[in-house]
Amino acid sequence: MNASASLMMEQFPDIIFGYGFSNEYSFVFQENTELYQRNERLILSSCSSWFTSFYMMKWKEYFPSKELVQPPKFEAEVLCYPKPKIVCDYLSWRQAECHNRNQYNTCFWMLVKSGEDENKANEILKGTLSKDKNELLFQRFQMNYNNEPAMFRKGSCTYRQKVKVSEDVVRDGWDVAVTHVDMGPDFWRKHIYIFDK
Repeated sequence: MNASASLMMEQFPDIIFGYGFSNEYSFVFQENTELYQRNERLILSSCSSWFTSFYMMKWKEYFPSKELVQPPKFEAEVLCYPKPKIVCDYLSWRQAECHNRNQYNTCFWMLVKSGEDENKANEILKGTLSKDKNELLFQRFQMNYNNEPAMFRKGSCTYRQKVKVSEDVVRDGWDVAVTHVDMGPDFWRKHIYIFDK
């Protein structure tokens, strides 16, 4: 999915940021985009088609011994937010959702793997908070959730950054970066240029 998102940013220069987790990816277009004369249906249709094509194109590269059984189907929606701060808040909410879902799924499947049936696993997790799930994972499975790969806990951020040749040398041009970081205020302060277009 991240490789597809990177290709999307190359195909659509008006995309300034992407965020994905699980089977979802959100793209942020620059505020004044004139892509398809701002026709929402055309933007959605085109983005869904391109993303699907890129996903299928990259499948063999990432899963060479696994056949893609059927073409993927991605849903798309347009959300219009008037200010970058609201976009940042929305993306932070999506990241919190990524954490909540992944932590729940990690607990659920660890319980099932340990012999609990799926109904019992759901019952055990019902009403638990994040700290309760962390405790359950540690006490029952000696697993520290915070040591799980960042991509699963935080999702993937896709954005452009200046090309660095070395720590001291930056050349003209931009590369697409894929990172797995907290999208809190510090991230946006360091990457304020994302909304400069």
